[in-house]
Amino acid sequence: MLKIIKIEESLMKKMIISLCFLKILSSAVELNEIQSFEAQFIQTLTSQNGQILYEGEIYIQAPSNALWRYTKPIPKDIYIQESISIIYEPKLRQAIITNIQENLNILSLMQQAKKIDKNTYEAKVAGVIYTILVQDGIPKEITFIDALENKIHIIFKNIKLNVLKNENIFDFNPGSDIDIIYN
Repeated sequence: MLKIIKIEESLMKKMIISLCFLKILSSAVELNEIQSFEAQFIQTLTSQNGQILYEGEIYIQAPSNALWRYTKPIPKDIYIQESISIIYEPKLRQAIITNIQENLNILSLMQQAKKIDKNTYEAKVAGVIYTILVQDGIPKEITFIDALENKIHIIFKNIKLNVLKNENIFDFNPGSDIDIIYN
């Protein structure tokens, strides 16, 4: 059970990094001056023990708001606001709030994004190599191997740029029955 929790914690940290990388890459390659990004995603985690498929939606708003809304296999929301991440698990009725400021260096991330070929970019952050595939200047896929040797592959579909209408989607407003854990 502890190993599963550690894998989940590692995955969440990597998701936060990949989300920030996506935001920085958009800026670094001037992808149509993206101010907001919405998409459905399919995320595959492949480990020695098998494969887990996650599905959901992602919302990003410049300069620093993001929400990963997982729908499968279990509902989970990951909010990113400035230097704070909030992992909300409705079935557990709990939210974990973490300061991510010292876990990321946005400037070095942006400086490390390098074009490999027409549609491929790479960056190495905290020992992890992120490969980003773009199509027509729009990020379509991210692939990386995390610290636990899990291969993470994220595919974006039904992408909408600069059309975010509900800015309140990034506000986390827990009810009084939700346990808040500060990490």
